[in-house]
Amino acid sequence: GFGPGASGGMDSPRRRVAATRDPNRPAPNPDDPHYMEELEAEVLELRDLRVLLLEAYDQLEQDVGREVDIALRRQQRHTANLEVKVSSQDEALQQETKRFKALDRALTEAQEDLAEAQSRMAQYEAGVYGLSEAMRDLKQLRLQVRAA
Repeated sequence: GFGPGASGGMDSPRRRVAATRDPNRPAPNPDDPHYMEELEAEVLELRDLRVLLLEAYDQLEQDVGREVDIALRRQQRHTANLEVKVSSQDEALQQETKRFKALDRALTEAQEDLAEAQSRMAQYEAGVYGLSEAMRDLKQLRLQVRAA
């Protein structure tokens, strides 16, 4: 992991040297006997920082990957719920369409029956429609009633 004190980076040799170095002191001199020690300490510090950076990057990749996985699962659940709703609405729409078509056919038939009855009434009233036609219609109606 990373964070305060997780790597011991707060007390690295470079930071210890920097903390103890006098700010008025000139830059390290290659002739100074401690020059090699300071360079080695800085190299070790840079290696430590590189490892820390790589660990932090790996951790970040894992965290982002987890978050992406969680978001994808959440999105998949949401999509599945929407698909169920759409499917249900489609089914309801198909049922309503069938019902509408059946009602429309029934209405058309009723309008045709009404027009036929009005025509027959007009024929009765005019005396054009006779007894033999009425008897034939009555027989047909009786057959229809028995068949139903």
